[in-house]
Amino acid sequence: NYYMSGEIPSEITNCSLLEVLDLSYNLFQGRIPGFLGRLQRLRHPSLELLQPGDSSSLANCSSLKVIDLSRNQLGDRIPESLGSSMRRLDLSYNELSGKVPPGIGNLSKLTRLDLSSNHLSGVIPSELGRCSSITLLDLS
Repeated sequence: NYYMSGEIPSEITNCSLLEVLDLSYNLFQGRIPGFLGRLQRLRHPSLELLQPGDSSSLANCSSLKVIDLSRNQLGDRIPESLGSSMRRLDLSYNELSGKVPPGIGNLSKLTRLDLSSNHLSGVIPSELGRCSSITLLDLS
């Protein structure tokens, strides 16, 4: 459905049982909607080709297991805290800057972390060593 377009409607929050939201490979416009943080059962949002925006609203989704916000134009920083049940985090191919937050080390169930193709700086936080289940770590 590469040709779906427009903004993501706020009415989607009426789907209170929504667990998986995959809107990738479309032509949606606008920023990552802050209202997605109200979807408390959301565990796998996959959004692609959105404009720069604030991804921190997704940190409010306590059930998140997978975040795929790759190939957007996110220009903010990686949120300091994310749901503790997170298993996969893909923020590759964005415009993220700053340091990798030490809080990522609190994601003990994390198996895949892809932060490649951004503008990150600093050191790899030692707290990342607490992610003992990680099988893919891409900081290229």
